[in-house]
Amino acid sequence: MTDSATPISGPRLASRQECLARVLELLPLARRRVEIAAAWLDPLLYDRDDVVESLRSLAVRERRARIRLLVLQPEGLEKRGHRLLDLAFRLSSFFEVRRPAEEDRSFSEAMLLVDETGWLRQPRADRHEGSVTGSDAGSARALRLRFEELWQRAEPLLEFRRLSL
Repeated sequence: MTDSATPISGPRLASRQECLARVLELLPLARRRVEIAAAWLDPLLYDRDDVVESLRSLAVRERRARIRLLVLQPEGLEKRGHRLLDLAFRLSSFFEVRRPAEEDRSFSEAMLLVDETGWLRQPRADRHEGSVTGSDAGSARALRLRFEELWQRAEPLLEFRRLSL
């Protein structure tokens, strides 16, 4: 497994405004796949109309779009309301939401992966510091491997899936 301390290079982020600006730049680049891993889906970055609209637009224009959310603490978000989780429920055929497995519950970083080359990584999800790039397949691959390892062990949160009767 890739250690969360493994250095991933890219332009540095040092503030909430920079993180938000880069999230808003990366999401529209998505052609097929977006993956987000975070302890609580930082509301300052992801509980926003523009973020929700960008992901909704991806799902509407690409029928094979896949949006995966790996969230450590979804209960608090669900109780207080979170626009991204609401969208995941409404468009459940495009979204999948999971909680990290017990052995991964110390996961404290945050990452946004867009297709094969774009990413934003915060080594500590509680700080708006990190790295970002829209075009680095090598480091995107390393982050995707980390995400995929966590995802495969994670437990599905079925409350975000609609049942077809």
